[in-house]
Amino acid sequence: MSEPLNKIRIKIAERDYPMTVTAEQEARLRAAGRVLNERIKQFRDAYGLPDQDVLPMIALEAVADQLLAEQQRDSSSGGFHQRLEHLHELLLTVPTGPAAAGGGGTSGRSETGNQRATTSYTGT
Repeated sequence: MSEPLNKIRIKIAERDYPMTVTAEQEARLRAAGRVLNERIKQFRDAYGLPDQDVLPMIALEAVADQLLAEQQRDSSSGGFHQRLEHLHELLLTVPTGPAAAGGGGTSGRSETGNQRATTSYTGT
């Protein structure tokens, strides 16, 4: 069953924009409308620009912020994958099996067949 749709109007720069949206979209769009109107007011007050000039500037700023957020997300994701790959490579270099545990020809398994934990101490 699909979510019911609501008919709403969002006012941006003194103009109403009718939309048909879900309840989830409505909350997000109303919040976006409030933020957008605040930014319009800030640009008008700071630069005395008409709406036709303010709106493209706000759009440019929003897209630039989105691109920066995507770049930062990709960068942090790439760093995580690099660290994970490095750990994987380190694990591949860890010796395993009876020879690695100093088993001296023993199987390294207990009577139950489970691998036994080994520790070594080279005390002085």
